[in-house]
This record gives sequence, C-alpha cells and structure tokens, in this order.
Amino acid sequence: MRKLTEKNIAGHADIMQIVKGHKEGWTEGQTILYRGEMLIHQMASTKYPTRYGVHFLDKVNYTYKEWMATDAYHLAEDWSPADLDFNIEDFIADMDVILETHHKLNEEALANVPDMTEVKEHIVHEIDLAEILIYDARKITVLELDEIYDAKRIYEDVKYLSSGIENWKKRYLEMDDMEVVNKKYYVDDLEEDGYVTTLNGYYYDDLVEILEKYGKR
Repeated sequence: MRKLTEKNIAGHADIMQIVKGHKEGWTEGQTILYRGEMLIHQMASTKYPTRYGVHFLDKVNYTYKEWMATDAYHLAEDWSPADLDFNIEDFIADMDVILETHHKLNEEALANVPDMTEVKEHIVHEIDLAEILIYDARKITVLELDEIYDAKRIYEDVKYLSSGIENWKKRYLEMDDMEVVNKKYYVDDLEEDGYVTTLNGYYYDDLVEILEKYGKR
C-alpha cells in the first residue's frame, strides 16, 4: 500500500477519515482525520522525502523542544507512503502512541505551570537598562556630533528601543494570564540565553557604541 485512500482505510473508517486532498506544493497527498483528534498530512513531493506529518486539533500546552525529546516525535516521519512494506495495523499503533504522548505532555504541562517571577524580574531589569541608555543618549547635543550619520543612528536606536519598551511593558502585564506553552517558552529563553526581551540586540549595542564614542558612558 503506497498511500492512504478511501479504499484502503475503509476497514478503519471508525478511526480514520480522509477530510481533504491537497496539491499545493506537493505532487499528491491526503489529509486524514484520526480519531477525531489529530490530522495526519500525507505529503508526497518530488523535491522532499515522502513522509507523514501530524497536527493536533486541541490546544498544545507543551513546547516543541519537549515534543522533540519524546520517542513519538520521530514516529510520523518514520512512515513513508512510498514504502512497499507499509502495514496499516502498525501505522495505527504508532499513530496511537503519538496521540497518547500528546495527551500525556498536555496533562503534565497543565499540572506544572511555570512560575513567572524570575522572568518578570528580568523583563523589568532589561527595560530599566534600555531606559537608562535612552536617557543617556538624549544628553548628546547636535553640536557634539562628529558625523551627521551618528544623529541618524541615535534616532533609529532610540526609536526602536522606545517602541520595544512599550511592547514589553504590555507583555509584562499580560504574562500571568498567558497560555501555559507561552510561559514555558519565556522560561526556556531565560534559561538558555540569560535574557528574555529583544531589547539587548543590535540597536542596544549600537547605542552603547555611540555613547562610548562621545564619552557618555
């Protein structure tokens, strides 16, 4: 059996139904509704290996990193519709493992909602650093500038950081009410990168460079 069709899944119509075919970007393929909870995308392409992909219909409360750490992560992509040894019973068994793993991860995520205290403290700290930088930049007068281009750099840097500060202040206020998976992503960012916001990137570094150039730091 090279692919899932109405004919070869007829004996399993209680758990699998073809809900649509798709051709955009692919030479052929079907999308299967599995146990009313998961979509299985059958993808066939001349450019990419032929594989299955899955999409869960209910809310996902765990991160992609957590999903990748499971054995189930590899199961869908291990199956190929072009495989002549394709066995529908084995396929169903593996899809059930995927669905069960999804349920387990969701339950664990809801039972262990991250504490956002440290993340929120970092956001406040990173906002403070950016605001101090903007305050110092506004001490530079036009007469002090060696190059007119520096005025443009200051304007762009301050504009970006000011907008970012307002956005992150809003996110701070929304943080306690956001979805569990988004809280997890913020916690992961802090653990992996040591910071949370996007305020300490190019524009921050560029403004620090200008301030040091004109002796304001």
